Amino acid sequence: MGKFPCRMCSITRNCLDSPNNVLISKLTNGNTIRLICDQNPTSLKGMGYYPCHNNVLYNLKYCDPSGLNISLPPDILHAILLGYFTRLINGFVRLKQISNENLFVFSDSFMDEVERDLHSVGRALAQQSDPDLPKTHFPSIGYLPNPKKNEDNGSRKKNAHELRGVLLTLLCFLLLNGKQKALEKRIGEDRLAEFVKIMELTLVMEQWLNKEEFTEEELKVFDRFVPYFIFTFTETVRRTDGMGMKLIKIHLLHHFSTMIRLFGRAKNFDTFVPEKITSQK
Repeated sequence: MGKFPCRMCSITRNCLDSPNNVLISKLTNGNTIRLICDQNPTSLKGMGYYPCHNNVLYNLKYCDPSGLNISLPPDILHAILLGYFTRLINGFVRLKQISNENLFVFSDSFMDEVERDLHSVGRALAQQSDPDLPKTHFPSIGYLPNPKKNEDNGSRKKNAHELRGVLLTLLCFLLLNGKQKALEKRIGEDRLAEFVKIMELTLVMEQWLNKEEFTEEELKVFDRFVPYFIFTFTETVRRTDGMGMKLIKIHLLHHFSTMIRLFGRAKNFDTFVPEKITSQK
């Protein structure tokens, strides 16, 4: 693994979960990378790049002087849905009971009860007339992953875009009175409130990023929001598997406003449609 995992800035791997903004690096300039590739390919690999001496993409001219790397922006599908949504769902399901940290909140019997309630909530949401609501009813495959599996398995055989409906259903379920007392007893009132807050913020942010138009003033507000969101997210989820929250998908949120300023709405560089077409073929 390279020392600098982000192609857009000089953030180090140990700081990928930092809420602090990082300036775009000079190493994003294609000519600079090509020069290092010719003179010291070993050094380039240490920066997180594969030393490709005959990479034709470095010879092309780009609208932005930063070249190839800025022309490959982060997208909603991979950075948000497969990054934040997956870690949030998985992190919630893997919570331990406050009375016994050796036991999961969602034991087998309790998980069965919760899944039944989620089915009811998801079915009720699916019957609403709002055409903008995501798919919320998953009668055959369920909603929550197995807490005993310690790696990110939040999708449970669902497509990335379906995670919107999973998280919305889960949030609505947590706001209902039916299981609130049981959850508070197992999780703790404050801890449960933290997850409700970050779920709502995550859903609102993803919806906002799908807007058709952005003003400069809105992007400035988003720039101030991102550090707060990343700090709140990492402090709430507290992932311990693998590298914890030191993940490139967590960090890439810092660069969304820059990419929107360069390329327009985030939908312009989202990979959902081309990947869907590819999978159908």
